[in-house]
Amino acid sequence: MNFSSILEMEANTTIAKLIEIGLTEREAKVYRVLLNVTDITAAAIPKFTDIPRTKVYEAITSLVRKGFCKEVPSAGGLQNSQTFAAISPDIAISGMMNLEKSRMRHLEALSSDLTQELLQVYTRSTDRLQDYDFIEILRGRQEIVARYSKHRKEAREEILELSPEGFAMTEEEANEEADQNEELIKRGVQIKVIYEAHEIRSGANTYFHRKNKEVGVEARMLERLPIRLSLFDKTTVMLPLSDPMMDTPNLTVLIIEHRNLYQILYDAFTNNWEKATPIDAK
Repeated sequence: MNFSSILEMEANTTIAKLIEIGLTEREAKVYRVLLNVTDITAAAIPKFTDIPRTKVYEAITSLVRKGFCKEVPSAGGLQNSQTFAAISPDIAISGMMNLEKSRMRHLEALSSDLTQELLQVYTRSTDRLQDYDFIEILRGRQEIVARYSKHRKEAREEILELSPEGFAMTEEEANEEADQNEELIKRGVQIKVIYEAHEIRSGANTYFHRKNKEVGVEARMLERLPIRLSLFDKTTVMLPLSDPMMDTPNLTVLIIEHRNLYQILYDAFTNNWEKATPIDAK
C-alpha cells in the first residue's frame, strides 16, 4: 500500500467520524479540505473533493452556521472573492457537543412533560373508547397488579370486592395494599370486601387482615365465592378470568368501563354482602 492510499484511508476515517458527530457527508468532506489549507475560496474546493461546485456553497454555508468554518477577508480586499478557513477542531467539535448537550437537555425536559400529558390521555379510558370498544384485556402478572393498584389509588368513592384466595398478588404486595387502605379511607373511600371463609379461619396473612380491620375496611365472609370481582367508583369493573382451555395456571383480566354493567354487578355484590357473615374482630 503506497503513501497516498494510506492518506486517503485516514481521510475517509476522519470523514466517517465527522458524519457520526453530526455533519453531513458533504460538510465533512469540505471541512476535511479546509483543515489542510490556511484559507481557500469556495470555487477552489471542488479541485480537492468530488463535491459539485454548486453543492460546495451549500456545505460552506452550513459549516459556518455550525461553527466549523469562517469567512476571512480576501487578499488585497478583492470584491466577490469569498475566502474561507476552518475553525480549529477543538473549538468546532466542543461547540457542537455543547449544542448537542443543550438539545438533549431540552429533549429530556420536553419528553418528561410530553410523557405526562400523553399518559393522562392514555389512562383516561373513557376518553379513548371508540364505538363499543369499552373492554381492555390484560395478561401477565405485573401488568395486572400494576393496573389493580392504580385503580385502587385513584378511587374516590368506593371499592367493592369479591376476594377468593389465590390472586396474582404476593403477600408483600397485599400488605402494602393494606397500608394504602388507611389513606384511602381517610380520603372518604368506602372499602367493602367479601372473603372466602377458609382464608379467614386459616389465619393466612394475619397482618393484611388485621391492618384492614384497624383502618376501617368493612369485611365479611362467605363459604364460597363464585368469582373474583373488583368494582371502582360506579364505573370500572375489573374481572379476572382463568382460561378453561389451558392446563397451566393462567390469568386474564378484563377492565370494563360501563356504568350499566357496573350496576348489575353492584347488585350482585350487594346480594352476596347481605348473605355474608361479618368477620369477628378477633
